[in-house]
Amino acid sequence: MKLYLVRHAQSLRNLGKEHDKLSETGIEQAKRLGLFLKDKHIDYVYCSQYQRAKETLSQILPNLKNVKGATYKEEINEHNQGIFNKMPGKEWYYHLAELNEKGVDLLNYRPEGGETLLELEKRAQNFLNFLKKKHNREDHMLIVSHGMFLRLFILRLM
Repeated sequence: MKLYLVRHAQSLRNLGKEHDKLSETGIEQAKRLGLFLKDKHIDYVYCSQYQRAKETLSQILPNLKNVKGATYKEEINEHNQGIFNKMPGKEWYYHLAELNEKGVDLLNYRPEGGETLLELEKRAQNFLNFLKKKHNREDHMLIVSHGMFLRLFILRLM
């Protein structure tokens, strides 16, 4: 099994705005990635359901040949930060830094309406188990997701 792991391209949220769309730079990044991947053998695509990941994939997909299917999976969505989901990315990290300074266990911290990092890691493991069960060693897959999910997914791969 060969995996191509892609974090979505630059979004407006990464620029301190709350929107889930790609920036102009992000669109260009995704187009270039599509050109890079055009000669790669990719059988299946899995993508987060978040708009920034979908937009990234929409710029990549036209360059891929012989893809047997693209699936949008909730399991690979970004860390659910609950009440902080609408907060611009930089503010969320400042909030985490404050919690860390107060001695809060960030692995088990659950924002209201959200999930802990340990729950996200379990999602990553469940997705890896799904891939192992559904696909064989010869399959090549593109996974378009988000930074924190992919960090924990890579941890589970190791």
